Formats: sequence, C-alpha cells, structure tokens
Amino acid sequence: MNETAVDTLAQVVWSYTKMSRRLKPADVIIAMGSMDARVAERAADLWYQKMAPVIVVTGGLGRLTGTDTATSEAAKFAKVLRARGVPEDAIIIEDKASNGAENFTFSMAMLREKGNSANNIIAVTQPYMERRAYATGKKLFPDVGIQMASPEIAYNDYPTRGVPRRLMINIIVGELYRIKIYPEKGFIIPQNIPADVEEAAQSLAKQGYTEQLPI
Repeated sequence: MNETAVDTLAQVVWSYTKMSRRLKPADVIIAMGSMDARVAERAADLWYQKMAPVIVVTGGLGRLTGTDTATSEAAKFAKVLRARGVPEDAIIIEDKASNGAENFTFSMAMLREKGNSANNIIAVTQPYMERRAYATGKKLFPDVGIQMASPEIAYNDYPTRGVPRRLMINIIVGELYRIKIYPEKGFIIPQNIPADVEEAAQSLAKQGYTEQLPI
C-alpha cells in the first residue's frame, strides 16, 4: 500500500477521533500533557480568547513524553504558557498524572481544593486523542460539561520531527482500538464507531501500524 493510500485511511480515523465542536466559555482549561507543545500553545490561545480564566497543565512523565525523562509534561507546558504571556496566577501545575484518567482526576481534585467548582471544562489534547479523552472524562465525571479542543492543524501538516508521520499513524490506530475495547474494561464511556472508521483502522493495522496498540 502506497503512502497516499495509507494517509487516506489514517485521515478517516483522524476525522473520527477529532471531535471538532464549537467551544463555549468554561470554568477552566485543562491542557493534557504530552510531548507535543502545540497542545499548550492551543491552551494559551483559548485563554487569550477568554474561554476560561485559568489553565491547568497536567502530566508527569508519560509513555510518550520523549527523551527528557527529568522534566514533567506539566512543567514543559507551563514554560510554553509563560513564553506566550499567560500570567502565573492563571496557571495551575499538576505534575503527577501518568495517563488520561489521572489527568482528569488529579486536575479536578486540585481545582476543587482551590474552590473552583469546574462544572464546565475545556480539555485540550492532540487531535487524534480528543474522543478517547472525552470518553475518559465523562466516565469519571459524568455531571461535568466537557468540551474538547486541540491544535488547529490539518492532518497533512501535523507531523513534526518530534511526532513523525509513522508514529502519528501508529498512535491514531492505537487510539481507535482503545476507544473500541476500553468501555468493557470500565475505562471510558462507549462511543459509536462507524464501520468505515473501524475498517480503516483494521486496514492500517494489517499494514503494520501496530506499534501503539493496547497490550
């Protein structure tokens, strides 16, 4: 299968995992840690748009943090926010979470300790992780309004040296498989998966894009 065909399949899954909803103002922005600083940049943009008064940057040392194993994802994201001019009193750092569930659980606990009810949140993540993050948040906090956001970058423009094309496609396939099997494990709420999306992910897996599948 040539690269064009692979990209066509990956974009089918990408379009499903990226929820692409219109955002409304919320109580807080939660920037979910990763090795992709563009997530923090998107959170800063939303803060400047007055979508929420405060940003929680959350993440310890994750599975795909990158080569720096001494600095938490939250610390890296906070540095990006400061460089973008977000004031210190608008930044909350949660640097212990190691997965999506902990991103939500630890952030919400910290917010509520500070007197922020966080009844409505905007969670910012990578485009291909939006849907699973949403399903995770709703499983843990069903009464909280959760909106998803991500860097506003098209599929073809998203790969970088840090997130190369092949890794991105492997992650996209892994995300779809997690969305499919995690409800039965109690990790997330169920999500309807259209047949063409599931078939695209299966085709990519048959082509060897299996490096990020759940164990």
